[in-house]
Amino acid sequence: VIGGIFKLFGKKPPIPAPNYRWQTMRRHTGLFVKEHIDSITLKSIKQVQEGDFDCFVVGSDQIWRPKYNKGFPGTTGAFLDFAEKWNVLRIAYSPSFGSDNWEYNKKQTKECTRLAKKFKAISVREASGVALCREHLDAEAAHLLDPTMLLGKEEYIALLKGHETPPRCKSLMCYILDKSSDTDTLISCIAETKGLTPFRISTRTEDKKAPIEERVQPPVENWLQALRDAEFIVTDSFHACAFSILFNKPFIVYGNKERGMARFHSLLELFGLEERLVGTRQEAEAITNKPIEWERVNQQLDKKRNESLDFLKNALKQK
Repeated sequence: VIGGIFKLFGKKPPIPAPNYRWQTMRRHTGLFVKEHIDSITLKSIKQVQEGDFDCFVVGSDQIWRPKYNKGFPGTTGAFLDFAEKWNVLRIAYSPSFGSDNWEYNKKQTKECTRLAKKFKAISVREASGVALCREHLDAEAAHLLDPTMLLGKEEYIALLKGHETPPRCKSLMCYILDKSSDTDTLISCIAETKGLTPFRISTRTEDKKAPIEERVQPPVENWLQALRDAEFIVTDSFHACAFSILFNKPFIVYGNKERGMARFHSLLELFGLEERLVGTRQEAEAITNKPIEWERVNQQLDKKRNESLDFLKNALKQK
């Protein structure tokens, strides 16, 4: 996602070299990246040398959540420890801690606090992240949009050119990362209430026991078209929630506690849509047919988008 920002400002973001299994899983998404995002491939962060880049932008998603960042580039790597002594511009754009609670140990906190002070500008994706930065990193942070929301719906739809398939009629898009009997019940309830036909766009990407072909991520274009054509969306994914808002689609989010609830609360509160987050069938039934005031939502989106872009433009100025 952050690669799109690099492309916007004419830079090339480094990404780790995928192994064979990862290459297979991202068979389609890899092609999308190749076509739309300038990038370079690294086997190790040590390949990056001082002077290779004028600026580093870290983010977004849960890159600052320790349990999700144990590999490349590592917990303190997400705070640019490898470049600690370099004279380079550092910006944090919309990383997420994923939780309202501080999850770093004392040693990690001390190291990250030292590194955070070298950043010219810090923003976070959740309102709770502002307080976490202040209380634990001794750093001030702005609460800004996830970078996917910096673009408008039309810019995403333009990516479908040459990739469209016949649209589904009266469709209920189901993008569920952690399938369960509860999510199945929720989908059946909404489908019956709205008179829609459910279809799943997600795969078993993160199920390590699944055959590799069942873990292949769907083409990005298929995902975008499903969003565009759906009459209603049910999801437990943060980004499917964000894109439902972008595409002005009525939606319900099933609270996914394992993946972090703070990000859902913060995003929905920003747009006055907290009631779209449900945990039971009864809550879903109460909200399914309630219309969303999209004019008000879009006004808030425009306001936050301008704030976010201004933050980036100002932070990228060398002086």
